[in-house]
Amino acid sequence: MSGKRSATVIITLLSLLAFPAAASAADTWASPGGTGSACTEANPCSLFMASQTVTPEQDVHIGSGNYGSPASPLTDRLYTTADRVHFIGHPDANLYIDSSSTDSSVSLTDYQQIRGNGMKIHSFDLQGVTLYGQTQIDRLWVRTTLNDSTACAIYRLSAVTGASILSSLCAANTSNGGRGIFLYANQNDDRGGVHGSTGIATGTNSVGIGVENTGIGGGGSEPSFIAIYHSIANASGPGSLDISSQNDSALNKACVIALNVASVTGANGQCAGVDNNPIRQSPDFVSPGIDFHLKADSALIDGINPVGLLGPIQTAFDLDGYPRDPLNPDPGAYERQAPLATTLPATGLGLTGATLNAEAQTSYGTGSYLVEYGLTTSYGDSTPPGTVGRALPAEKVSQTITGLAPGTTYHARVVITSPDGDVTTGNDITFRTTENAVCRVPEIKGLKLTKAKKRLKKANCRIGKVKRRSGKFVRKQSPKAGKVLKSGSRVKVTIGPKR
Repeated sequence: MSGKRSATVIITLLSLLAFPAAASAADTWASPGGTGSACTEANPCSLFMASQTVTPEQDVHIGSGNYGSPASPLTDRLYTTADRVHFIGHPDANLYIDSSSTDSSVSLTDYQQIRGNGMKIHSFDLQGVTLYGQTQIDRLWVRTTLNDSTACAIYRLSAVTGASILSSLCAANTSNGGRGIFLYANQNDDRGGVHGSTGIATGTNSVGIGVENTGIGGGGSEPSFIAIYHSIANASGPGSLDISSQNDSALNKACVIALNVASVTGANGQCAGVDNNPIRQSPDFVSPGIDFHLKADSALIDGINPVGLLGPIQTAFDLDGYPRDPLNPDPGAYERQAPLATTLPATGLGLTGATLNAEAQTSYGTGSYLVEYGLTTSYGDSTPPGTVGRALPAEKVSQTITGLAPGTTYHARVVITSPDGDVTTGNDITFRTTENAVCRVPEIKGLKLTKAKKRLKKANCRIGKVKRRSGKFVRKQSPKAGKVLKSGSRVKVTIGPKR
């Protein structure tokens, strides 16, 4: 394909990503236990009610919690006829859907969007999310399990085409015929855009990201294509392809435009396609089929060479909501974050104990931390493990330890374990416990009795027998100043006139 055509396709994809913004309007709210029809933040309704009562250009907020369950999924798909609606997800929202009316768990039409914020769609249908026309999903996790199912499917709607998928995971975990992200074109000129996302399919004859043009609808002059930026396409199993394009004839073409895409196997139909700066590495996920974050030693970490970075990164945040690295981004839905392990100065120092402090962040999700300590940098002891996440800013954590030796210098460092098993150690610090308290007899001669008592107390001593003569000042003391005694020892004094 010519350089001119490549430039045209890139511009086209960028235009797909520039999605119309929703107008300001009263929002509606849903929660797992929502009832009634108020659909307000104070009185949320059910997900079905929220999607049926929403009016054009409103936002539907989907609160945290489980909507349905694996054993008892919702039977109503997420769908509304109101145009330009935004579904706003919550990172702790899980939607389990097995639609009784259609083959899709979620259907978007008429310029609608899902801003998932990490929300999860667990689909038991043939299609997880279906995008019709110029619709969009952003930061959405989608998983299907039926054979021959598609996690994220793109279609034309009348004359409108150009759906886009941003910072999302579309996984078809099946034993046969799964498709992660797929554009189903029935004529030329259909479009789909994928940016900073991961298309996964498992099983025999599966496809990670692809397009087909059946030509059934007829019409159009340019090939139908799916344009993929900074993404991962991965399929496993016999007869599977990471990237695929299929068409029925030379007149009905289907193309894949791949820019900075991690894939190993692929096939184009009768279209030459574009494959710029390919990353020929398998993704190496933390737990294939379950956790699609990249392992700490994955070859895809910082895998997009800045020299080959065609166009700016269009997604500022990854699926987890963490910022993308603008210079060395990771392909796919997740941008691996560097864990943070900073050991802070110890506090609360005592004879046999201290409080150990640190700042801690995992690479993603909830992990654990502990603080190692000991007489040398070999440490040898540690605090019990505590939980820590990827909070922004980093969490400040503390653990109090006892059983230390008085007047002794210790070393300490924090250790972070991320959910993927990656271990990060912090800097070493030293701290010293206090020494045993003693009565170091101070000089109190010449002081009035009240001041003498205060000075003795400060030195861990006490006033002893007081022998009085005429006067108010200490004339003699026993023992003399400088003597070291047991803490709380008494000092005898003789009171007389001032000299």
